[in-house]
Parts: sequence; C-alpha cells; structure tokens
Amino acid sequence: MCDSCGQSYYDNPKPCVEIVLFNDSEQVLLSKRAVEPYKGKFDLPGGFVDKGETLEEAIVREVNEEIGIDVERLQDLRYVSSYKAFYPWGKEIVHNVIAEFTATVSNGIQVKGMDDVELVEWVDMEDLNKYDYSIPEVPMMIKLALGRG
Repeated sequence: MCDSCGQSYYDNPKPCVEIVLFNDSEQVLLSKRAVEPYKGKFDLPGGFVDKGETLEEAIVREVNEEIGIDVERLQDLRYVSSYKAFYPWGKEIVHNVIAEFTATVSNGIQVKGMDDVELVEWVDMEDLNKYDYSIPEVPMMIKLALGRG
C-alpha cells in the first residue's frame, strides 16, 4: 500500500503464452533459448503478453516472432490449460501464469529460430525426456496438449 495516497498495489503474476505445436507426424516443436535466462535450455515457443493484447493475440504474435509461422498456417489453434512458473528477471523472480495453446502445422511448413530462439527441433514424443528444459513442467504440458496428461 502506498503510504502517501493509500492505494493498494498487488504483486500479481505476469501473463504469458506458449504453444505446443505438432506436425502431421505428431512430433512436437521444441525451441532452444538463445538468451538468458536459461540460455541453451529447451522450452516451447511463447512469451509475455504485451499490454493491450488478448491471450490469443499474444500467441499469434509470439509464434510469428519466434518461429516465423503466420496464423493462417496453424490448424486447430486452441487453448489447453494454464500453469504457474517462476522466471528470473535480473535480480527478481517474476511470477508467471502461462496459458498453454496447441495447434498443428503440415509437415512441409518451414520453421526457424528467430528473436530469442537459437534453434528449433521437431521431437518424437518418446524422446521428450532427453532434453534439458527451462521449465520442468514443459513435458507434462506437451502430454496434456496431446491428451496424454
């Protein structure tokens, strides 16, 4: 609470979005982080919701910024679930709520790492445990998006 005006301020979480993107072969797209925090670790394409955006607008923007796919290429884009995560930002730990989306793209669609993504990789479901993730919940969210969670 502000001592001078009495206004209450809350330490609310920051909204984020990410996408579990499948191809026609039921492989999932992982992205490798190019920047800190978690540089070199894998996660899913996504990021913070910008001021004035809905969750749906944010996921469309993030998919385009990070992996170069326009919304017209996404088939069956839908919301799956959400989860809580902590994100180190400088000297702070930011509390996030991450809205999970899923979609499918055709096998021939080209994806590439852009923005803060070093590279992208299509991964078979049975190989998910071979990767070092920035957020431990990523494999669980992938399985949930596929209906195996």
